[in-house]
Amino acid sequence: MPRRLAVQTTIAFVAAATVFGVSGATAVAATAPALASQNPSPYATAGCLALEPQPGSLSYLNSEVEPQVAIDPTNPSHLVGAWQQDRWSDGGAHGLVAAYSNDGGASWHVSPQPFSACYHASGFPGAYLNYQRASDPWVSIGPGAPPGSPSSSTVYSVSLSFDQTPFPGDPNALHNAVGAATSYDGGATWTNVQTIIDDPCLVGTPSGPGYQCNNAKSYVFNDKESVTADPVHPGVAYAVWDRLVAPPANPIGFQHERAYFGPALISKTTDFGNTWSTPRVIVGLPSQDQTIGNQIVVDRQTGALYDFFNLIQGASNAGGNRRYNVAFVKSTDGGASWSAPSVVAALETVGQNRVSDPNNLNALTNAPPARSRTGDIIPEPAINPNNGQLYVVWQDARFNAFSNDETVISTSNNGGATWSAPELVNAHTGQPAYDPSVYVNAAGVVGVTYFQWPSTVSGNEPTNLLIRHSTSPGSSAAGPAFDGPTTLDGPFNNLAAPVSRAYFLGDYQGLVANANGFIPFYVKTNCSDGNATTQPSCRAIQSVLNPTNLTPTKNNSTDVYAVTGA
Repeated sequence: MPRRLAVQTTIAFVAAATVFGVSGATAVAATAPALASQNPSPYATAGCLALEPQPGSLSYLNSEVEPQVAIDPTNPSHLVGAWQQDRWSDGGAHGLVAAYSNDGGASWHVSPQPFSACYHASGFPGAYLNYQRASDPWVSIGPGAPPGSPSSSTVYSVSLSFDQTPFPGDPNALHNAVGAATSYDGGATWTNVQTIIDDPCLVGTPSGPGYQCNNAKSYVFNDKESVTADPVHPGVAYAVWDRLVAPPANPIGFQHERAYFGPALISKTTDFGNTWSTPRVIVGLPSQDQTIGNQIVVDRQTGALYDFFNLIQGASNAGGNRRYNVAFVKSTDGGASWSAPSVVAALETVGQNRVSDPNNLNALTNAPPARSRTGDIIPEPAINPNNGQLYVVWQDARFNAFSNDETVISTSNNGGATWSAPELVNAHTGQPAYDPSVYVNAAGVVGVTYFQWPSTVSGNEPTNLLIRHSTSPGSSAAGPAFDGPTTLDGPFNNLAAPVSRAYFLGDYQGLVANANGFIPFYVKTNCSDGNATTQPSCRAIQSVLNPTNLTPTKNNSTDVYAVTGA
């Protein structure tokens, strides 16, 4: 997405996709990281690069960020992941790319996705969405497939596809969409390519709360979409997202415009992704309030749907919950109706782009501290497949006097009626612990992964990927207990990451599990052109050592990896 506005003394219109190793860790029987992405980029083609020149934007060719992964409920050796390919400095990427594995994550096969113009310009066949950029990759796998399909499952995938700069097809660069596609062959090819919603609204789009259509003065943006396949009902999946609406204002005037609001919307497919229902508002909010980071989990025993999100109350103070809140709404009728929002806990991040390192330089200002953009406002939920116990993790600074973000967790074993008090997951080292992911395996064990630095020095942020496993499930009265932190990968130099307002690996990383263990699906930097311990290596923007040179190197600064048996 093109813009992400920072919170200052008041909360502004928040859009997520844009400019817009720990001491004492225990050993683990995990495999070595397996490369999932492809080099060079599938979009490193003359056709795609001919679309690239956009003033003020820098493209990180051959970089990957923000991976997400799903596991097949009919075949736990089958996984599909997706990521942003060739990240731009001011939001989005050349396109989205998927990869699929048929051996539990040990090896991967790349599958470009038809969500942007670069897909077509790079020579890939079939229908595609004609937008300049794509972001916010998400996949989910559900049981069943249409008759004659080679697979027993369906892969559902969604995108945020948008235009960033004016061009003849979109002179105001306002068009954006939630895109959808499905795969009936395990993620190798994609079909049913379509937009679930396309803004500005087309003629005939139904009116309703949150809609502003055919208004030349409006600014509307769909953001942070996700898709969840129903694990019990074949052919059913749910897409949710927030839709940011500022009727009388231009984008620059958003944060001063009291009329904006950001409801959450849903669309449902019941025919294996061939068609999607007309979007409906499921969380309607007053002026200057919004949701972000909507994700649905499904209780297999009861059929209940839980949509988790960050409830941002910018002007109202309903329930005494002004600012950020981990919240959810619940449906017991397949998404036809929803409860009012319930708050799990305040989301007390230290602030957007504020995972900071005083020993290094901000790549855009050439002054300390170095800042990283992380999943600071995005809660991540999970559900126990056997009994429906709910878990949610997020970044929070309440346990360190708000000096930096760490990873916290809360759980409910009574359907969300009450929740345990937030508790720290990571070992407290004085360093940030960020981009948490959570998943519950078939045995009811909760796994939480996160990135953390042991310490930093000038020119190096030696970043580790760690995991902790629950040793007790916890309850609404007390959170789960965990084993010691285990380092799965690292250290790698975070200063080599693409810069999109700050160093950026993604607003989220992926995590699933099968009988062999947890499978993190994540991005790390590759430092092959310098000394990873003494200087920022493989950096796509050179400004840390040479602030006058902002030219991307076109090198392989980041890649997507999977670890099995974690």
